[in-house]
Amino acid sequence: HAYIIYIIFKSKTDLSSIKTIAYMIACTLFLEISAGIILNYMDMPAFIQPIHLLLASILLCLDYILFLNTKPVKAL
Repeated sequence: HAYIIYIIFKSKTDLSSIKTIAYMIACTLFLEISAGIILNYMDMPAFIQPIHLLLASILLCLDYILFLNTKPVKAL
């Protein structure tokens, strides 16, 4: 994820919608890693487990949205 986000932010073209999605992916990834660290060091607290799974689902959806927005459109 980090490399893809780096490439998107370093591009010179105007990709405002894609950059917004990349920013959301970066924030979600940070929260996901934070939840994983809390799960590891606090002996699996029950209230963090659904948050961790929800963030993973959101991350997967954002990845799919990014894929759809970067896919080239075929000419008719």
